[in-house]
Amino acid sequence: MIQAAADGWVLEGSRLWPRRLSAYTHGAITLLSFVYTYCTDPVGCPLAYATFVDVRERVLAEPSLRAKVRFVSLSFDPTNDSPAAMQFYGGDYARSRELRWHFLTTSSMARLKPILDGFGQDVEVERDAAGRPTRAIAHMLKVFLIDPRGQVREVYGAEFLHPEVVFNDILTLALEADRTEGQAAGARFASGEPTSIAPPSRPHAPDRLLTDPVADAAASSQPSGPAFGLPPPQASAGLVVTPQRVELGRKLFFDRRLSVNGTMSCAMCHVPEQGFTSNASRTAVGIEGRSLRRNAPSLLNVAWRKTLFHDGRESSLLRQAWQPLLHADEMGNRSERQVLDRIDALPDYAGLFERAFDGRRVSVETVAAALAAFETTLVSADSRFDRWRYGGDREALNAIEQRGFQVFTGKARCASCHLVGERDADFTDEGFHATGGGLASRPVPIREVTLAPGLKARLSATEIAVIGGEIDEDLGRFEVTRRSADRHAFRTPSLRNVSRSAPYMHDGSIATLEEVVEFYDRGGGASPQRSPRLVPLGLDADDKAALVAFLRSLDGANVDALAAKTRPRPGPATPARPSPAAARPPGATPVSLSRPTRPRQRRAPRARRCRS
Repeated sequence: MIQAAADGWVLEGSRLWPRRLSAYTHGAITLLSFVYTYCTDPVGCPLAYATFVDVRERVLAEPSLRAKVRFVSLSFDPTNDSPAAMQFYGGDYARSRELRWHFLTTSSMARLKPILDGFGQDVEVERDAAGRPTRAIAHMLKVFLIDPRGQVREVYGAEFLHPEVVFNDILTLALEADRTEGQAAGARFASGEPTSIAPPSRPHAPDRLLTDPVADAAASSQPSGPAFGLPPPQASAGLVVTPQRVELGRKLFFDRRLSVNGTMSCAMCHVPEQGFTSNASRTAVGIEGRSLRRNAPSLLNVAWRKTLFHDGRESSLLRQAWQPLLHADEMGNRSERQVLDRIDALPDYAGLFERAFDGRRVSVETVAAALAAFETTLVSADSRFDRWRYGGDREALNAIEQRGFQVFTGKARCASCHLVGERDADFTDEGFHATGGGLASRPVPIREVTLAPGLKARLSATEIAVIGGEIDEDLGRFEVTRRSADRHAFRTPSLRNVSRSAPYMHDGSIATLEEVVEFYDRGGGASPQRSPRLVPLGLDADDKAALVAFLRSLDGANVDALAAKTRPRPGPATPARPSPAAARPPGATPVSLSRPTRPRQRRAPRARRCRS
C-alpha cells in the first residue's frame, strides 16, 4: 500500500453537475492515468492509452474480472479538454458497456491542482522562446493501480508500464478481494457444516464439511492447526466434502488398478513422502516409463489454488481429476467408461460409492468428487515462519532466516510474485510469468538418470529417446490462451514446503534451492518474453545463504506426519475365492450360497465429452 487515492471534483460527459473522484476510485480495482488529448509524446499519454487498451482486452478475456475492474483517464488540461472533448478522445471505449472506462476532466486548474498534488503528479505547461505558454504539457508518465478500498497499490512509470505486469497485478488484487469476500465462507468452514455452491438434490447427513486439516483452514487466524498462516481456501463450486468421500478418494488416489495396465496411480507422481510431488526425476514418469513434459506439481495446499497445472488450464479440482486418468502417457485409459467399468468390477469398492454419495453409484461425477475431496485434505502450513510472523513467536526464526526474509521482500524482489500479506501468506500471486527457465535445457550425449531413489544409470541420448522421445518446445500458458504475451509463461507456484518439492521449475531443470537463487540472481533465463520484473539482483554470498535458509523455514509443521497419515496402511491380502467344486466335500449336493441382490439396472450409453 502506497497511499490513499486523492479526491476532488470531476466532470464526465453530459453530466451537468460535478462528481467526487472517489466515486471512480472506490468499489472496484481502478487503473488511473492523467492524460491530455493532444499529447504526441510516444512514451507519454499515447503509451498509457495503448497499455489500457491491451489490458482491457486481457480483462475482457476473463469473465470473472469484468465487473471488478474499471479504467479512468483524467485530463491534465481542463482549459482545452472539455467533457465533450474527453468523450470524443475515448471514442467507443467511453461508450462501451463491456468494461467501464471513464474519461474525466475538471472545471478549472483550481479544481485539478489538489488532485494532482494528492497523487504526486508533477505537471508544467511548456513555454515558447518568448516565454508565452504553449499547448504542450511537460509531465512524467505515471499510471496508478488502486484497490477497491481506494488505496494506491502500485505506480507505473514508462519503463515498467508493461501490459502483462499490470494485468498480473490486477489479478493479484482481484484474488485479495475474493479472499476478503471469502471470510464469510471461511466461517462456514470453521462451523463444520456440509456446504455446496450448487445445492444438493437431497439433504446431506450432518458430517463435517472437511476432515480436520481443512476444517481448521477456516480458523487459520488462530495460532495453531495445519492451515495457520494461510488465507481462506478457494471455494470449489459443487464440491461437498465429507469423511466418507475423503476416504473413498484416498483409496482411488493410491489405486494402481485405475490405470490401463494396472501399474500407475496418482500417488506415483505425487508421492506423499516427497512433498506430494516426485523428487526422483526432473519430469514426471507415466505409464510404461514414458517421460512427460513437465515436473509434477506438489498437491500440498491444492485447495488454495485458483488455477491448476503449470499452464493454469483448469480451475476446478472436480474437472481436473479425470485429466491424468485419460492422458495417453499418464494413466493411459481410452475413456471414462473404461475406468468406470473397471472400478465397478472390483469387489473391494462394493457399496463405497453408495455410502459416500447417498445411494449414487460410481460415475464420472462421483469419481471426480471423491478424488477432489481427498485432495482438499492435503493441508500443510503452520511453518516456523508463520509462527514468527503471524503467531508472535520471535524465536521461531533464527537471525539468518530473519535476514533471509528481509532479502526475500527487499533486495531479491521475490515478494513481487510470491506474495506475503499482513495477516496471511500464500506465497503466490496466482499469475503467469515467463522466467526463461528451461529454455536452454536439452538432452546431452550422456546423462545420469535416476531410475529409482538411490539408483542411477548413465544413458546415451539414443537410449533416453527410446523412453523419452523428442523434447518439444513448451509454450506454457500460451497453449491455453493463444495470447502471444503468454508464451513460455507458467503459473507462479506457492513456496510453502518448497524445500520438499525439488527439482524446480516447470520442467524440473533446476535441482536445488541454491541453484534457483543463482538463476534469479542472474535475472532469469534468456527469453524474448522474459518478464520485465526479472533483472540481475547483485546478491552477495551471505544474501543467498540467508535467502535459502528462509525458504527452508516454510516447511509445514505437519508435513511428515501428513505423509504418514495419508498413505493407506497395508491390510491383510484378500483371499482368492474358491471355486464351487473345490469348496464342496465329495458327494455333497450343490447348494447355492449366493445372497439375494437387487437386480442391476442397465445403464444407458454415456455420451463422450469433447476435450480440447
